Amino acid sequence: MNAKDKAKELFDKFSVFSYSVNGFKYTTEMEHHASKQCAILCTEELKNSDWFIPTLKDALKWREHCNDIKRELNKL
Repeated sequence: MNAKDKAKELFDKFSVFSYSVNGFKYTTEMEHHASKQCAILCTEELKNSDWFIPTLKDALKWREHCNDIKRELNKL
């Protein structure tokens, strides 16, 4: 998935969420800025967890991809 699509997907996941209280379902929409900050923090955590990547070359590509996602998130 390219960085722009991934940024939009992450932003969308943080912008609306549902929860239940005493059997009642609620849907909440977060502010634009808060959703963007959550997605950026998530991307930063993913970037720093490159332990699962077998080679340094792949790890560098992974980090650059995460940086591209963060740039796209900042454009939203």
